[in-house]
Amino acid sequence: MTMLEPPMTDRTAAREWATGWPVPLIAMMGIAGSTLMPTTIGVFLQPVTAELGLSQIAFTASFMVQILVGLVAIPVAGRIADRIGARRLLLIGIVPYTLTLGLFGIANGSIWQWWGLCALNAIGLACICIPVWLKPVVTEFHTSRGLALAVALAGIGLSTAIMPLLATWYVQALGWRWAYLALAASWAVPMLLLVYFVLDRSHREASAVAQGKVPARILRQHLLSPTFYCLALAGGIYACASYGLFIMLIPMLTISGLGASAAASVVGVFGMSSLIGRVVVGLLLDRLPARFLSVVVFLLPVPATLLLMRVDGSMTVAVAAAALLGMAGGAENDILAYMAARRFPVTMFASVYSVATVVFAISASAGPLLSSVLFSTYGTYDVFLVATIPMVMVGALLIGLIPAAGTRVHGAEPRLSG
Repeated sequence: MTMLEPPMTDRTAAREWATGWPVPLIAMMGIAGSTLMPTTIGVFLQPVTAELGLSQIAFTASFMVQILVGLVAIPVAGRIADRIGARRLLLIGIVPYTLTLGLFGIANGSIWQWWGLCALNAIGLACICIPVWLKPVVTEFHTSRGLALAVALAGIGLSTAIMPLLATWYVQALGWRWAYLALAASWAVPMLLLVYFVLDRSHREASAVAQGKVPARILRQHLLSPTFYCLALAGGIYACASYGLFIMLIPMLTISGLGASAAASVVGVFGMSSLIGRVVVGLLLDRLPARFLSVVVFLLPVPATLLLMRVDGSMTVAVAAAALLGMAGGAENDILAYMAARRFPVTMFASVYSVATVVFAISASAGPLLSSVLFSTYGTYDVFLVATIPMVMVGALLIGLIPAAGTRVHGAEPRLSG
């Protein structure tokens, strides 16, 4: 804690939740909608590729197209959110995001057309990306910011739990072409109402927008600061290792002697542990030194990896490993968003965190590729498992090296408390 960060008290936290409780809940629902593409890929994969004649590789490569567009679009959206306010940008972005999802229904089988539609959707998606949804949360909450961020980021899990079921129902009832639009519209209509009538109506948000016209020079200095380098590299390296472990978890377990149904049950443990880890760490971030807690969480994959190399058909060992990975995975986004909100001015949170998010996304996409290449080369996942240990240790070191909150960036204005 620094002079800029008053200590956590139950009374001040209660006051924040009494007045601002809709904000993290709306952000949670918003994040659930902004992540529906990756969470429903399994539902649309078969009907889309079968009718259009696309290969599975071509279909899944659409996410790389969106990442490439996001390299530019997401940082621009973050900058706009800081300048005009998240509420305005969300109201601008929800409709184009919904309509561009609906345009998938006109696809004719051309891979270039499909990728072009994905690129259009990525532009709308940038306007409602996670940093934009988190902007009102870090503006509204200070004392209980850790828990508020945990609630908001639970939208990722909410999307995983609900969107595939809803997408399956729409595909069966309407066909996949109309299912994209129906799925997006089912989310967009209530979100437009909530964002317009509820979100960002507080005096605190208005004050933050008024102060939000940060000169590009100041933003550049923060993006070139040791704080940002440590945050982005720590999150990027960790995302590469953790996402590679998660995506390849079922193949790892089946090769280690578990049956397909048992491996799927272990993944369920991962999901539950992720939710628990997110909430618990969110509470602890408001009460314990953030750097110490971050280092501990970032090191959780080390024992999990050692356990995965010793599964040998043991359900108990597999569950223990999945629980550790789930807790770390659930807490990771909370920690990175919390550290960014405490280390950078609230008036430029979306600008800074959107750039970091791009780094995380690129690194996460490299994890499954790295594990697949190593498996193809050596015929075992143990090489990747061994490689993840120094990766997460470097990530933990970098997160521990982040300067204390309130440290002034050379040449920049003092950090504004949020």
